[in-house]
Amino acid sequence: AVSKTTTITFTPDAAMRVVVSVNPPNLKAGSTVAAIITATAVDRYDNPVSGVVLTGTTVPITLGIVSGLGTTNASGLVTGTWKAGTIVGEGQLRVYGRYNGAISGTTDIAVYANDPSTVFVQVISPTLFANSGMTTTVTAIVQDVHSNPIPGMVVNFSLSSSTLGSVTASGTTNAYGRAFGVYTASVPSDPGSGLLTATVGYDGSSRSGSVPITLTADVPCTLTLQAVPITQVVGVNSVLTATVTDRFGNDVANGTSVTFTTDLGDASSPRATIDGIATSVISSTLIGTAHITATSGTAQDTMAVSFVPDVPSTIELQAHP
Repeated sequence: AVSKTTTITFTPDAAMRVVVSVNPPNLKAGSTVAAIITATAVDRYDNPVSGVVLTGTTVPITLGIVSGLGTTNASGLVTGTWKAGTIVGEGQLRVYGRYNGAISGTTDIAVYANDPSTVFVQVISPTLFANSGMTTTVTAIVQDVHSNPIPGMVVNFSLSSSTLGSVTASGTTNAYGRAFGVYTASVPSDPGSGLLTATVGYDGSSRSGSVPITLTADVPCTLTLQAVPITQVVGVNSVLTATVTDRFGNDVANGTSVTFTTDLGDASSPRATIDGIATSVISSTLIGTAHITATSGTAQDTMAVSFVPDVPSTIELQAHP
């Protein structure tokens, strides 16, 4: 028997597409870490094709920069790198070239927000009436260093003083980086100013932001007038004390004006409140009852002070005849 052998070499057909992989496929915005791109040019039977010049880009281009790549080796491979852009988004990394026509391949990639950098706090109504139970919405906006919103972050809310009321303990940011809470001028709470702070913790660090808040008294609602003493000798002062509160029981703001009027004698007026109290005096050189009215806004109260003769100071003696 006679036999003979020969060698047949099968070579790849023309490159038809590019198989692309990226590791990792997700990067943080503006990250200094580069992902490794592996691109393989293959024919219609998925055989690797060497000598194919490949270039890459991201779609959209805001997802970052592709570098490296070049000509495929004997295994049909070429590598490159992808560095993320600063804008959050999802898309594709596309590798393309020409080999008897245009060829290309894609893989999915995404740019996620970087670590928290800033926390902005907004309050719809930063000024409420103390002790009122009034509420307002608080919004915390969490962003990375590139101003991208960060979802899924737990935000803790706090007040600089417990006398300023209460606020929702925490909230979680939505897709727009926003977490919501409620600030309440709870009962009890006191007039005053302070800060409402939102804090985000991550990887052993934290970021926070604050906004000024104020609790104030409402306009005068109730006035209580007292006189000490209520019986006084003529020519000597009786002290008048007006205590003014708003509808929620708060002392009115310092400097609130109180007027004192009387139908007998003279009363010092107007007077300004300090810690909700305005003080005046009344005196008369005439015997009788003084009816005093104290007024602040729509709040009013009355009090009576009796003025009686002083002790004798002069005796005049006459004889007839």
